[in-house]
Amino acid sequence: MAGPGFVHLHLHTQYSLLDGAIRLADLFHRLPELGQQAVAMTDHGVMYGIIDFYKRAREAKVKPILGCEIYVAPGDRRDRTRRGAGHLVLLAENLQGYRNLVYLVSQAHLEGFFYHPRIDKPLLGERSAGLIGLSACVGGDVARAVMEQGEAEGERVALEYRDLFPAGNWFLEVQNTGYPGQEALNERLRRISNRTGIPLVATNDAHYLYREDAAAHDILMRIQEGKTIRDQVNLKHSELLLYLRSAEEMREALPDYLDAIERTVEIADRCDVELPLGQAMLPDYPVPEGETRESYLARLTEEGLRRRFEELRRAGRPFDEAKYRERVEHELKIICDKGYAGYFLIVQDFIRHARDEGIPVGPGRGSGAGSLVAYCLRITDIDPMRFGLIFERFLNPMRPTMPDFDVDFCKERRDEVIAYVSRKYGEDRVGQIATFHQIKSRSAVKDVGRVLEVPFLERDRLSKLIPPPAPGETGSIAQALELEPRLKQEYERDPNVRRLLDFSGRLEGLHRHAGQHAAGVVIAPGPLWELVPVFRSKDGMLVAQYDMNGVEAVGLVKFDFLGLKNLTTIDRAIKLIRRRPGLEQFDINAVPLDDPAAFEVMTSGHTLGVFQLESRGFRELLKRLRPDRIEDIVAAVAIYRPGPLGVHADEQYIRRKHGQEAITCLHEILAEVCAETYGVLLYQEQVMQIAVQMAGYSLGEADHLRKAMGKKKKDVMEKSREPFVQGARKRGVEEGIALRVFEDLAQFAEYAFNKSHSAAYAVIAYQTAWLKAHHPVEFLAALLTCDRDDTDRVVRYISEARARGIQVLNPDINESQVDFDVLAPEPGAPPDRIRFGLGAVRGVGGAALDAILAARRDGPFQDLFDFAGRVDPRPVNRGVLEALIKAGAFDALGRRAGVSRAAMFASIDRALEFGRSRQRDREVGQTALFDAFLQNGAAPPADAPAGTPAAPDGGYAAAEAWDELALLRFEREAIGAYLSGHPLHRYEEDLRRHETIPAAEVEEQGLGAEVRVGGMAENLVERLNKKTGRRTAVFMLEDLTGAVEVFVPPQVLEKVETALHSGQALLCRGRVESASFRDPNRGGGGDEEDEALRFVLQDAATFEQVRLEQARVVHLQIDSAKLHDGALERLRTLLDRSRGSCAAVLHVRVANRGETIIALPDRWRVSPTDAFLFGVSREFGPGTVTWQ
Repeated sequence: MAGPGFVHLHLHTQYSLLDGAIRLADLFHRLPELGQQAVAMTDHGVMYGIIDFYKRAREAKVKPILGCEIYVAPGDRRDRTRRGAGHLVLLAENLQGYRNLVYLVSQAHLEGFFYHPRIDKPLLGERSAGLIGLSACVGGDVARAVMEQGEAEGERVALEYRDLFPAGNWFLEVQNTGYPGQEALNERLRRISNRTGIPLVATNDAHYLYREDAAAHDILMRIQEGKTIRDQVNLKHSELLLYLRSAEEMREALPDYLDAIERTVEIADRCDVELPLGQAMLPDYPVPEGETRESYLARLTEEGLRRRFEELRRAGRPFDEAKYRERVEHELKIICDKGYAGYFLIVQDFIRHARDEGIPVGPGRGSGAGSLVAYCLRITDIDPMRFGLIFERFLNPMRPTMPDFDVDFCKERRDEVIAYVSRKYGEDRVGQIATFHQIKSRSAVKDVGRVLEVPFLERDRLSKLIPPPAPGETGSIAQALELEPRLKQEYERDPNVRRLLDFSGRLEGLHRHAGQHAAGVVIAPGPLWELVPVFRSKDGMLVAQYDMNGVEAVGLVKFDFLGLKNLTTIDRAIKLIRRRPGLEQFDINAVPLDDPAAFEVMTSGHTLGVFQLESRGFRELLKRLRPDRIEDIVAAVAIYRPGPLGVHADEQYIRRKHGQEAITCLHEILAEVCAETYGVLLYQEQVMQIAVQMAGYSLGEADHLRKAMGKKKKDVMEKSREPFVQGARKRGVEEGIALRVFEDLAQFAEYAFNKSHSAAYAVIAYQTAWLKAHHPVEFLAALLTCDRDDTDRVVRYISEARARGIQVLNPDINESQVDFDVLAPEPGAPPDRIRFGLGAVRGVGGAALDAILAARRDGPFQDLFDFAGRVDPRPVNRGVLEALIKAGAFDALGRRAGVSRAAMFASIDRALEFGRSRQRDREVGQTALFDAFLQNGAAPPADAPAGTPAAPDGGYAAAEAWDELALLRFEREAIGAYLSGHPLHRYEEDLRRHETIPAAEVEEQGLGAEVRVGGMAENLVERLNKKTGRRTAVFMLEDLTGAVEVFVPPQVLEKVETALHSGQALLCRGRVESASFRDPNRGGGGDEEDEALRFVLQDAATFEQVRLEQARVVHLQIDSAKLHDGALERLRTLLDRSRGSCAAVLHVRVANRGETIIALPDRWRVSPTDAFLFGVSREFGPGTVTWQ
């Protein structure tokens, strides 16, 4: 017999992070099977998924009930002394209720966050209109009061809540989900209901869809809590029944509460929220009196157009003024008709502010570069007429969505632009956008494996069997089982593997944690928390809880503020260039776009530091392409993606460019549209142009067709085929050709690229290549400054500088600036020199830099003691002095005093005490000159700057100079690189003998390659697995070209540990593996699906150790001219000190007379140690010793 209906009013989705396990897509598939036409979403303390839920429900013809299980503080929400918080389910009855719910959830995060986002009862009372309250689960205030303090207290709390809500909007929840004592609680709640008249309502606190999902949900909770399957918990979630029950199952679970079950339908009927989606809410942009937004935009555009015309004339570029004006009028009409004038004004305003403040702004990004109005307003710096870009690709008059400018700013100063926007429109109206990171297939296996206590190496091995997803796709374990036979075999053979993969498959795709969009910023017409729920980021910024799609759906306008490091690099290089005589007004935007030297940089493959073009694959493409025009770079940016490469568009373009293949097209219209790309389809804009010219489409219609083809919308494409063909026939195109063109466009559109974006990034790539070609010193200095925290890149830049004859000098306490600097030419000095920046010395912070530069304004420092006596000793402490000395910053002063770095290092305590003494003297008003006179009976040297203190009695401490290796190690410790020399210079013969490859080229060898690399082990970190008791290690293997990360498995570490800790140069042998080959002691899961490569060590030894094991004969090759002044006696001493088992052969070379070979007697058999080889090399020159 049919009983009462039922609606789930208490349900947690995947947006209850690492708690709810209900995917929305699955929910709306399951509900019709249960015959349920309505459902609520009540995630814990957040409204992350409300818009997604609402739209999916409407599409599925299920009534969405918008809610949240909120946390209520025990007292004032701002009190951070009491940790507890009760649960409370809130449902929006109407639009006012939804807006109040948005406000309450926001304030819970902004004012009440303490372990959980919390509201309090007074705030609830103020904002309860339109809200229905349910007393929640056993964690609710009423249930807890009943269970902990008795029925009377529970009744008092229930009545207190009743008075906070509108009449008839407060209900007591009864559940039967398996919690101990729940049946007794329900009975007591019934008695409270009978006495107070507060109605009961039945819920099931659903966290997953099916009863059999309980065990998977238990594992999910243990992932959240960091527990394993054997850890004791208060209550196993697998013992609860928190699934999506049917009405019949609810009646079976609560047979005595049928009225409470029926009441869910009544409440669902009352909840009726119609969200006003798709209505743009632009902030108000102030315009001058007497102007409208439209008229002001038109005026600014006209003024900007005139300035652009002047620039074109100065550049000598011909242009058709009438066509430019016609295009501007066309764009302005569309912009104003759509009501987007304010949007353009807002964007131009914050970009204008950035430019006025000297903040580098990119030339454009994405389809916005296709707007001539944007070009006139200097929103972009790409002339769309010059590059043939289409406005409708950016703003289609037939498309209801808002335009969307993506703007690149200097990465270091992007936040300044956001701060300006916040000040202009109000901090309460500006915020960022939430993003949600999923549990992906590989990380699911790792996380679930950890809970199930599967050994790390086993779960790591299984996770690596899961193929990486194709670009733009999200793979699954089910797909992996179909694609990877080894994984399927293990799944079918081993029940433990099956269990691991089954549980992982149930959890993959759930949300792991919320973050914030890297670039998206919203500007609202009022306080954000009145429009969308928000939380506060770690840096204090408001963040909308809805994702990008949700924010756009509710009508908030999104602006993308992207940080691009390359803009900072270009800006720094420009500032350095402008210091050169005659280049004070240098403008990177005025450089010609057809410079042969810039194209030669690209063709040669020497693109280190060149935007977008650094990767091995791109370098190879450029070598084959041999670009000689900017259009080739635009094409290369579009080509170098999986789609075009997969259909060999690169090969076709290159062959046609170089006349190795005839240019053929199906029709002359295609030949005209694709002339720039040699008849090869590359751009989305080409699809649009062909539709316009061949089939008579408007640009708006063509954009719709382009989008449908790109997204494979078969229904739209089927409807479009006939109109396209008929339109082509009307223009004299044969039906067969038109049909073939349509099919070709449909196939091509899937991987076609936005030319506007490609052109914008091609310009930045070209500019960086131009700078590298014409101003390599300034460009490298800028790169070093921008990447100073990336040791690998710093090493690679220094290597390139050496190769180009550019000296990178150690920091100098009197000469260095904060950033890397280009030194002016000096007589007798190499022409191209870069001075290391003080800001790149590790351990020298901003306060110390300020103190040093402030003191230096009074004149150069004379010695270490003068330095210590003049700088503020509080920020410039021992650590700062140690770092500066190790870096070589005092070398010039040391040479003048005849002391080494070691002696200065040993004198730090004296210098610090001297500095403290001078600080005390300054504080009591004594002058340095008077003090020096009293203490030493003499004034400072006549040539010393005023106020220079004398050195303390005894001067520098005595200390033995550091040997070369120690000096270099200290140097690298301080500045992250070897500058004065390199430990590997002494091992050139060993490197050649073992045919090692440079560290910078390891990843280029490809997955699975076995290689040998020589270098220094830096940043060695060992990790202990507490369960296995075994250790692994990770270190950076660094040589003259760069560094590569090396992972050391447990069995290898046990064998090579001594070598790794030796501090000596190593010969490493290993295999290139995926970076997902992770350290078993690192723990944790994560969303990383990074397919970067790294080096997995198989063996390592010092070069000395290898040489001692392999060498049988040592050859000494010495010019006879060097055998004088006791040289033979010194050689005899070296041989005596290095007795060993290797035969020694002396080769004496006599100029113009040949070579005499002498096999030395057995008493001079030697051991080819480093000390012996380096000693002989010091005496007779490098390359003297070889061995076999």
